[in-house]
Amino acid sequence: MPLLETFGGAPTLLDHLKSGRIRGVVNLVGCNSPKVVYEESVVRVAEELIAHDVLALTKGCAAFALLKMGFCLPEGLAGAGARPGPGLNAVLGPLKLPPVWHMGECLDNARASAFCRTFSNASGEPLRALPLAFSRPEWSNEKGVGAALSFRLLGLNSYHCRRLRSASGWC
Repeated sequence: MPLLETFGGAPTLLDHLKSGRIRGVVNLVGCNSPKVVYEESVVRVAEELIAHDVLALTKGCAAFALLKMGFCLPEGLAGAGARPGPGLNAVLGPLKLPPVWHMGECLDNARASAFCRTFSNASGEPLRALPLAFSRPEWSNEKGVGAALSFRLLGLNSYHCRRLRSASGWC
């Protein structure tokens, strides 16, 4: 993976995970839901991840919101409403890398699972023992259920929806 080469290989990025400079990696995906303000959930979740030194991978519809907000640009560390944690800023800033990495269209989740598998192979640990997760903040269709199940079958946690207050209660 060319991106890993930027870090000097998977072991270097794994060292950042072990040290806590990067506290985790989350595959942040999902189609938009008509039940919430358009793209708001994805952006808010990304802001929280970045603020807590978590690197985000994104694809498909979720990527559009994050691309528009500038999170997938190197400047995304300094602007776009994101306040990066000190660890993420220290790791990505000198390399001029963004806090959110775009990995393709919605059905490219295999790229994210391969990226996660790289950490497992480099560490000798099972995926479930690593700080990796799947998040789909805007619950909207069955396609995302399949993606979530694939990550669950790999042993990774998946999170769906963010806490939103609506007329019908909490989501």
